[in-house]
Amino acid sequence: MRKSLLVAGGVAALLLFIAAVPIHTVLAITAAKTARPVLYARVESGQEFVIKFIHSVNKRPVYDYIRVEDDHFRVVKSVYDSFGAGMPETSVAGMELKFNAQGLLELTNINRTLDNFTVFVGTVAEHSLTINNQEVYLADLVAPGTGLQFAIAKVSYYELWKGRCLN
Repeated sequence: MRKSLLVAGGVAALLLFIAAVPIHTVLAITAAKTARPVLYARVESGQEFVIKFIHSVNKRPVYDYIRVEDDHFRVVKSVYDSFGAGMPETSVAGMELKFNAQGLLELTNINRTLDNFTVFVGTVAEHSLTINNQEVYLADLVAPGTGLQFAIAKVSYYELWKGRCLN
């Protein structure tokens, strides 16, 4: 009896340890003011995701492609179909603006590194995240006007279990 209790206790301790160790790399999206996790998405280095929004001036969609690189991000390119205030109209500072195969404007060689970034969820911008073949509207996660912090983090099984996680 005593031996089986020790074995059961050992197994329980091992399971708790495994559940608590942060071993899963995720895109962690938290409410900027409270640091409350609102979404985790499992990621690997080299993986890309897209932040889409409606441009405030020309009211057309913009797609920002961002790559996970170990513990930081790299902005890869922006794709859009119309010029407007704040949208590059020519190649600038080593970046290249060209038409892609679908006839959209594609600004490449952005090559900007970010440790983290914040997106303020707009009321008309319709911000969305496309990752792991899933699209999530950011206004479904928090109220418009709320800042969302994007970072790469290591989390445990427990954190994945208690938070919203995309596979």
